[in-house]
Amino acid sequence: MSAHRRKSTQVLSIFSVLALVTFACATVAGNAPGAVPTEAAPTADTPVPTQTQALLSPNSLPMPSGLVLESAVDTERTLSGYQVAYLEDLADGFSGENQSEVDMYFGETRQFTVQLTTGKQPLVWTTGWCAQGEETLKQNLEKIQFEMAVDGQPVDLEQVYKSDNEHSWHTAGNLCRFYRILVNDWPEGTTTLTSKAILQEPIHDGLKEYPAGELTRTYRVIRSGGASQGNPSSGGPTLGTPNETQAAIKDGVKSITSLAEGTPFSYNGTTRYDVKLNSSNGPLLWWSNGWCTTTDQILAQNLENIRFEMSMNEQPVSLDKAFPYFYKSSDGLSCFSYAIVMHGWTSDTTVLASKITMLASLNDGMDPYSAGTEYTKNIVINGP
Repeated sequence: MSAHRRKSTQVLSIFSVLALVTFACATVAGNAPGAVPTEAAPTADTPVPTQTQALLSPNSLPMPSGLVLESAVDTERTLSGYQVAYLEDLADGFSGENQSEVDMYFGETRQFTVQLTTGKQPLVWTTGWCAQGEETLKQNLEKIQFEMAVDGQPVDLEQVYKSDNEHSWHTAGNLCRFYRILVNDWPEGTTTLTSKAILQEPIHDGLKEYPAGELTRTYRVIRSGGASQGNPSSGGPTLGTPNETQAAIKDGVKSITSLAEGTPFSYNGTTRYDVKLNSSNGPLLWWSNGWCTTTDQILAQNLENIRFEMSMNEQPVSLDKAFPYFYKSSDGLSCFSYAIVMHGWTSDTTVLASKITMLASLNDGMDPYSAGTEYTKNIVINGP
């Protein structure tokens, strides 16, 4: 269970944030493991969009295949709430330990494979460019043409959620232009998404020079037809009842984050854990963000101005399904958190997110806290 800020007991305070931005900025030196050298390269062997094809309009309506490209408004709304996974997050071979390197992807030609067993897995598809300083970015963008396509059919970028002069997550001082689309309702089979930056002449982003050419990232999203166990509506494992969760706590069932790999990635009030399961893993406890204070009285007062939220694969989970747990931390603090025991893990990736909102300024008996939010994100992968 995670307690707020510095006072975590079995801390799960996580979640990659919009920061989990596993997309790429061209301004980071070095390559992620297995990365293609950062140079303009020929496009991958996927259908190349042509200007004669009709443009796809992200509008939250299903395409003939069933795939949904969320509208700019819906994408922005979702990204400002729970932070969802990016395509790169779930790609084969991607490790959360490489978070410090993912911004370079905008300056690379790369191919990613993402395997799903459920269509109800919202993922963020993004492209863009980053450079050192607003003026350098502006000059670069004048020489770059961006394209996004679904199975070779181009997307109308005028209808995509666009943001300018956003800070790079991993490179201090860099500013970026991002085009982002929330993609949902993946059809069975393979869906190929391509993101292309066409450099019409050589450019320098402030750190590195790039020759004219095309930089293409290809995402092969493969959804198998296997039936999902647990909760079909959310495409994830089974949630235990509050009574089952209470019994699991008494029995000492492990928390999900106790199996996390490497060091959690934290940014701006969000923390992310990467958890790898195998077939021998049984029930595990999912803890929400928690809150601790010096006394029971202060805890009760603070909780009047705190709201908790939990979601699985971007689907809200009612707190009625969770067990409300008051406990004493190892250092004697009075704490509260929600818990849910989970089992029947699917052979897929499950994204568990929790959010704590402080509706007013609070004091836990040790420190003052301003109104705001904190996030926790668990990327749980079950497979070989």
